[in-house]
Amino acid sequence: MNVLLTGATGYIGRHFLRELAARGHTITAATSDFGSLQAKLSTLGASLSVTQRISWEQLDFADSPELLRPQIIKLLTKHKIDAVLNNAGIHLEEEGNTFARINYETPRVLADVINETLQIRRFIHISTITAGSDQAKQHPETYAGSKRQAEDYMQSLPSMWARTTIIRPITVYDPEAQERPGHPPWLASFDPTPVLGSGNQQLQPIYVRDLVKAAGFIEDGGKNSSRIYEAVGSEITTISDWISVIKRGRNQPYTPIYIPYPVAEVITRHWQIGSISQTMVGVWKAREEGYRPYDHRPFADAIAPSQLTGIEQAYCNAPIVSSDTRFLAGLFANQDIVKAVIADLAKLGDAGVAYGEILHALAQGESPTMRQLSAISASSALRSSGRAESPFPEAARPLVA
Repeated sequence: MNVLLTGATGYIGRHFLRELAARGHTITAATSDFGSLQAKLSTLGASLSVTQRISWEQLDFADSPELLRPQIIKLLTKHKIDAVLNNAGIHLEEEGNTFARINYETPRVLADVINETLQIRRFIHISTITAGSDQAKQHPETYAGSKRQAEDYMQSLPSMWARTTIIRPITVYDPEAQERPGHPPWLASFDPTPVLGSGNQQLQPIYVRDLVKAAGFIEDGGKNSSRIYEAVGSEITTISDWISVIKRGRNQPYTPIYIPYPVAEVITRHWQIGSISQTMVGVWKAREEGYRPYDHRPFADAIAPSQLTGIEQAYCNAPIVSSDTRFLAGLFANQDIVKAVIADLAKLGDAGVAYGEILHALAQGESPTMRQLSAISASSALRSSGRAESPFPEAARPLVA
């Protein structure tokens, strides 16, 4: 089939590209960052960069709907597209790219075009696990909310929905790639390792190579149309256990620095550290109270059926890949914000001051001293159960409400 893949050079998109190529499809790979395409191709493998079955096109989802619509129609016609796999989206708002524009308005344009033509036989849309939450429905301005809006719109178009499958991935990991800032594998690059809360929050991450088997839905003759699949791993793990697996594979000790929620709330008020936003801090805090496991079997059965890959199995033979810690240098470049964060941390009392000293050291490109680490060891008391006594005064606690 002739497949249009959007977000083709992204973290997950590169794996979808490999999967589609392995399945023998002719691919039109669309990317918004056409200028750096050659650099990104080096991470895709030489065979993919030269294959005649992949055509590269620029498609900028930041364009207005009026500009984007004719571009999409042109691509579908030019390449005689039979199926579309929409993997484009953003986790962070920056440089004018908003959740509303990229995650909702653009997929809406794509859905309208597909709804108006019978040329497209299958449409696969990559959403997010949190799109199914009540919070997503109540807060359309958030990442999850924008994804939920797109889902709801697609379901409102009968012709479109009859050809559509929505995939809601949970946290996705790739042991062979630089992990995204904020994810546990990224945190594992640091020693000592910062851990939010107790580290005992549960989650079900999915291996990226399992997720991209969803590309097979293009070939299913519509069997999985009008369906939403929650793409989750079969194993329930904790943040600390996940990091421990990675550390063992690297023959490194795991020395956690526990970051209490009041500290995380202050920091994310000024910065979003990759996936760690104020919203995500709230999610992890709620996970301290319990976790409702997702059923992995519907997705696992639909993609093969096959056994999903476990975390230990995924990491056991993977090469050691250093995460890009330069991300922090960009945060620390604005010294006024650094000072503002430290000043707000000081309002939390002695414990906040201790974390502020470590932040100051990191901002200066220095490693925390043993004295500084010792000063917070008692303060980072959210450990095994997440119920330990808070080191912060009552006046500081509304910060986590």
